[in-house]
Amino acid sequence: MNLQNTKTLNVFWVTFALLTLVFIYPPIAGAQDTDFPTKPIKLIVAFAPGGSTDLTSRALAKGAEKYLGKPVVVENRPGGGGTLGPTLVSKEKPDGYTLGTLAGGAATWSPLILELAYDVKKDFTYIMQYGTYLMIVSARSDALLTPQRNLLNIPARIQILVSVRLATTRFPMSPSLSWPRRLVYSGKLSDSMAPFRRLQHCWVGHVSFIAATQEQIAYIKAGRIKPLVTYCESRSTALPDVPTWREVGYDVGAESALGIVGPAGIPKARVEKLVYAF
Repeated sequence: MNLQNTKTLNVFWVTFALLTLVFIYPPIAGAQDTDFPTKPIKLIVAFAPGGSTDLTSRALAKGAEKYLGKPVVVENRPGGGGTLGPTLVSKEKPDGYTLGTLAGGAATWSPLILELAYDVKKDFTYIMQYGTYLMIVSARSDALLTPQRNLLNIPARIQILVSVRLATTRFPMSPSLSWPRRLVYSGKLSDSMAPFRRLQHCWVGHVSFIAATQEQIAYIKAGRIKPLVTYCESRSTALPDVPTWREVGYDVGAESALGIVGPAGIPKARVEKLVYAF
C-alpha cells in the first residue's frame, strides 16, 4: 500500500468517525443552540382575551421578547374548560416555537372527568409555573351578609354562580365548587347550582353568590359586589381583609396553579433558554 492510499484511508476513517459521533450523539453537535430562536414563538392561551390568564400571559410574552430577540405572539384558543389550548400544544412539533398555558384545572380536575387528547405526565415539556388563581366567593354589595354570620347558616335552594373559565364542560368537578358541594353533602344546601358566563348575574339578582376567580376584583373595587371569603391557604395580599374558608370554619382550600408548557421533547438547551426568558 503506497503513501497516497494510506492518506486516503486515514481521511476516510476520520470522516466516518466524526459522522458517527454526530449521529449517535446529536445533542453534542447542537448543545449550545445559540441561534434559537430564529423566528417568532407562538404562545397559546387557553382562555378568552381580557381575562386574568390572558393579561398575565401577554405581560410575560412582552418580557420574554426582550431576552429572546424575537416576537412572542399570543394566540387565544379558549374551549373545553381550558383543555383545548393544551391539546393543541401537545400536538405541535417539539422545537420550542409553540408554547401554551396550562391551568391547574386542565391538569388535575379535567383528566378525572373528561377523555382528553393529552396525558399531563407524557405529552408536555414543563417550562414554568408563574402563579395561582385567586378564587373568591362574593355576594351583591347590598346583601346583608358577612362570612362569620351567614356562610355557616345558609338557607336551602341557593344558586351558585360558577365562572366557566374555571369549570370544565362538566362543571361540578371544578375546584370553585368544593365549598357548595361540601354544603350539599352536609345538608345545608340543595343541589341547585347553575353555571353563568357573566358576573353581572350576581348584582342584578339572578344568583345569590359568585364562586369565581380574581376577575371579580374590578367589580369589587367598583362596589357592585363584595367579597366574603377566599379559597386560599392564607389571606391574599390582594384582599387582605377577606378571610379564608378555614378561618370561617370550613376545611376547604382550592388553589389552582397556572404555568407555561410546550410539547414533550423540546431540546434541553432550548428549554433552559425559554425558562430564563420567561
